[in-house]
Amino acid sequence: SSPVRTTGRPSFTDATNGALSVRSKGLTDKKKRMDDQINQLESRADQYRERLVAQFAAMEKAAS
Repeated sequence: SSPVRTTGRPSFTDATNGALSVRSKGLTDKKKRMDDQINQLESRADQYRERLVAQFAAMEKAAS
């Protein structure tokens, strides 16, 4: 027989409100935020590289 819960709190493994489900959702949300930050940083790095390449090309042209 399964244990009877009298506290009114969801069980540890409850599919929607249990500690494992809540923790899993929190980690999934955190991963998405981190993925978004990575994408933003990669985009900024690409833009910065493009600016540096353009500046270098302009410098080479001016020096020749």
